[in-house]
Order: sequence, then C-alpha cells, then structure tokens
Amino acid sequence: MKHINKMKKLSLYIFLIIASMTVNAISEIKDKRVYDNFYNSCMEEKAPEFTYDEMSIYCSCTAKKVMKNFTVQELMMLEGKIIAADESEQLKVAAANDKFMKAISFCISKIIK
Repeated sequence: MKHINKMKKLSLYIFLIIASMTVNAISEIKDKRVYDNFYNSCMEEKAPEFTYDEMSIYCSCTAKKVMKNFTVQELMMLEGKIIAADESEQLKVAAANDKFMKAISFCISKIIK
C-alpha cells in the first residue's frame, strides 16, 4: 500500500512539474518592473540618429514584444548569456535569439520609413 501511495505522489509531482513548465512556456510576463527595466535600459542606449520620440516608440514596442513573447526564464537566460559574453560578442548573442530579433525587426519598422 505504501508503494502505491509513493507512486501516486510521484505521478502527481511529475504532473505538476510538467503542467508548470507548460504554463510557463506559453505565458507572457506580466510584471511591469520587467517592462520598466527593459524600456529604461533601451532608452539609455539611444542612438544619435533617432529622435527621443522615435527611440521611445521603439523601446516601448520592443519592451511590449519581449513581455508578450518571452517567459521570465527565457528572458533571464538570454540576459545571462549576454552578460557572460565579451562586450564585442554581446550583440551576436542577442542577434542569435530569434524571438528577440523578431521583436527588434518589428519595432524598428515602426520608426524607419
């Protein structure tokens, strides 16, 4: 009987782990602090060829896309890879992420005509 209870518990744990991974894999980030952090970091990197308003549109768009298309875990992993890379390699690391590049491409099209 104890063996059956252990199997039930194990099955329940496995189910909960799988369910939580599935939910995390498709859920968007809801924490406004993530948006604020991303937006503010983006604005600090303002390119001189863009106006403040253009950069604000781009940064807002990109932050929203990241919030919608990444999980917290994915974003943390990407950020960790970027931080771990040499400064000369950081753009390559970011560019290697398809979700991130799709967000950037979409949002840059909003300000470049």
